[in-house]
Amino acid sequence: MPFIWVFFQNIIGLLYLADYQAIYHNLYMKKAIILLFLTFTPFYAFCSTWGLAQTAVHSSYAKKFLMEKFLFSEEISYCTYGVEPMMEDNYLSLFFEASFRYWTLGSAQWLENSSRKDEFKDIILTLKKPFKLNYLGRCGKKGTVKADIEIISDEDFCDSYDGHSYFSHDKTAFKSGLSICLTKKQKDMRTNISADLLGFEIPLSKISKRRFAKGIKYLENLKQENISPLSPNIDNVPFPFCIVLHETGHALGLADEYSGENNHSREYSSPYRGDGIMNNWCDILPDDITGLIVLMDKAKGKERTFRPLDNLPGIIKNGRFIPPQGTSKMSEEDLAKLKKDFRIGKTEYIRLMEKYGLNLNF
Repeated sequence: MPFIWVFFQNIIGLLYLADYQAIYHNLYMKKAIILLFLTFTPFYAFCSTWGLAQTAVHSSYAKKFLMEKFLFSEEISYCTYGVEPMMEDNYLSLFFEASFRYWTLGSAQWLENSSRKDEFKDIILTLKKPFKLNYLGRCGKKGTVKADIEIISDEDFCDSYDGHSYFSHDKTAFKSGLSICLTKKQKDMRTNISADLLGFEIPLSKISKRRFAKGIKYLENLKQENISPLSPNIDNVPFPFCIVLHETGHALGLADEYSGENNHSREYSSPYRGDGIMNNWCDILPDDITGLIVLMDKAKGKERTFRPLDNLPGIIKNGRFIPPQGTSKMSEEDLAKLKKDFRIGKTEYIRLMEKYGLNLNF
């Protein structure tokens, strides 16, 4: 079909660009045009078809988040691109692999240690499945196959979003499926569990070499799948790991959970802006894992109804939050707060429940 379409395109183009009468009365010109047509039409048809196919494949591929790749394959390939004075490739690689293992195996461990273990046996099993992260080396290196995801720390490529690190599936530097960019502004920072992820930053130079080495050792353990909680180790962990952990959450499909109107998605997260890596805390917490479960079910086409993992009132049914019974008692103003995308702060949520005597242990 594409060949036939290109055939007619060429006919129309020739008639449009040339004097039809002159062509008709000149035998040599007719022969020359036929020869050119027969020579270039198949080539042009092939190139056009291939180009369209490549565009379609890249477009559909780029829109697939890391979650789908994780669920339906046995491997994710990635490359790194770091330059001085920003971050070297070996650290970028370490941070990404540690981050990915913490999201999968760390979330599985959290569920196993919770009272909800039996409820999420299928999720735990999936998160713990054997999986390979295939490091292809430096992005853009001659001969390197296109990676599923690129981890980049180069200000020539990370030049948007007002200097913030970011995740992207449409502005990749090396035409990969997904991209995580670490900007210079945030490269030498760290945080602790009581600090705002993007607001209170301490230069890496303030951390002793011994503490830094302990942090790197901890990340190496995560990479090797020896999962231990992040919170007790956070004082030693370099801040860029917090950034990579956050951006990997985006790559998996999770939304930001900040207070801005455009920074949250009820489809991928809990009913409120809870504490967690997607909301200013450097650790994966119940709100993040609730969203992770929703994403996994969505990708698998599975329907599930469950309470948010922090056990606040209400249920999540097929990715949508349904407020607890009794909210009809609320004033129109308070009910409007609760219904506004079901995205209110945890403190405000609890205050509304207590104000109207709704059961917080629902």
